[in-house]
Amino acid sequence: MMRSFVAVIGLAASQAALANVPQGYDLTLYARSGFTAFQMPSGALLSSQPVTLDESGGIAVRFIGGSFGEGVYYGTPEGGSVVISGVSAEILYSGSIDARNGRVAVPDAAFGAGGLTIVGTDGSVVRRLNPGGPLAISGMGSPTLATDGAVCYEGDFGFVGERVVVEPEGATRVQFEVANDFDDDFTFLLTPAMNAERQVVMNTLPVDATRRIVRFGPAPDGSYPDANRDTVAEITTGSTYSSFVNGTAISSDGRVAFHARRASDGVWEVLRWDGPGQPLVKIAEGGDLGIVSGSLANFPPVVNNHGFVVFRADDATGSPALFVGDGAGLTRIVGRGDTVETDVGTLDVGFDFGPGTGVQTLNSRVDINDAGQISCGLFLENGTIGIFVAAPENFRCNLVDLAEPFGALDIADVVEFLRAFGANDPAADIAAPMGAWDIADVVEFLRIFGAGCGETD
Repeated sequence: MMRSFVAVIGLAASQAALANVPQGYDLTLYARSGFTAFQMPSGALLSSQPVTLDESGGIAVRFIGGSFGEGVYYGTPEGGSVVISGVSAEILYSGSIDARNGRVAVPDAAFGAGGLTIVGTDGSVVRRLNPGGPLAISGMGSPTLATDGAVCYEGDFGFVGERVVVEPEGATRVQFEVANDFDDDFTFLLTPAMNAERQVVMNTLPVDATRRIVRFGPAPDGSYPDANRDTVAEITTGSTYSSFVNGTAISSDGRVAFHARRASDGVWEVLRWDGPGQPLVKIAEGGDLGIVSGSLANFPPVVNNHGFVVFRADDATGSPALFVGDGAGLTRIVGRGDTVETDVGTLDVGFDFGPGTGVQTLNSRVDINDAGQISCGLFLENGTIGIFVAAPENFRCNLVDLAEPFGALDIADVVEFLRAFGANDPAADIAAPMGAWDIADVVEFLRIFGAGCGETD
């Protein structure tokens, strides 16, 4: 593990009470690519492959190369395995995978069968979803999973129009349409994301505005009625913002994170929305900690239910760095100029691809879970890519690991919860409705405490 370079800035004094963002992180190597790969198949390549992180701290990532042809690897620091693989052109996979609650959703490639497979972290096939179903979906991509096994995906793209669909688990196949772009209120839908509770967020092109980010909520019967649509942010004449990055993120408690460009001066911001009627929270903007404004337009952020927003952006070193903020503080976790501990010793972060590209440090998108762990792929000086998970110093294994010794649940955590609950401390506000300290928080504390460390969903 390593102590990364960190920097913290304080924002408005009125927000000081919210300053929970960690100021230091330890990075642990989970896997490494190459012909001398670590905890992955020999010859595995990871270039441009995003890493997804589940609530137990396991990572899943697609790889190509080696004897498997290509596949998806799932693992922890102690080891892992290939959970799905194939060498035939008919079963090539997409990089847009998602892991949650012991499962990994893996879509077919665009030129493959057009469906998706949900596998267990032991490699067993949990569900195979082919095109079709009650809505006669013609293709399925960009899946995200809910805690109860429901899967959200894009469908019908390139045909009559696009739909976003949620399919619950069950003996009988059921499909709920979240939105479409041919007879709904939208002319185009961008990649959706679904949280643990089946709330869906996406950037859209609505018929009555230039852009609108919408959170879609499920009804008790599983459907997505228009009445359950919340506008997160939109662009119309005279709006504060002139552009949004296509990708958006949603936490398990319904918070939304996105990047937006200010209309007044063209500076990009990282923003968080905490719910209807709440003002947008600015996490960072171009210039903070040397962040290059325009680089925020390249990759979307991620967010967890603590309000921690993680994003990548070029910094003063001229290369991408990894940041986390909460609206009251901002931390640079890792980037060019740092070193990490690997299976082959201490290595510099970053690989020089030469003129035109330069030193690259971060490989594709990143992820965060509710325990505050952050997954990323780092280019290393030896030309390989390491998959790392950054854990806050004094790492808390889940939401109710509130007191030292961290990493274990004991009577000290019970005492601290009772203190926080009585003081209306945000640390004890762990169940909806957020902002209220009630019996739901107590029930959720008991559930998570009983499940033990490593279980937060």
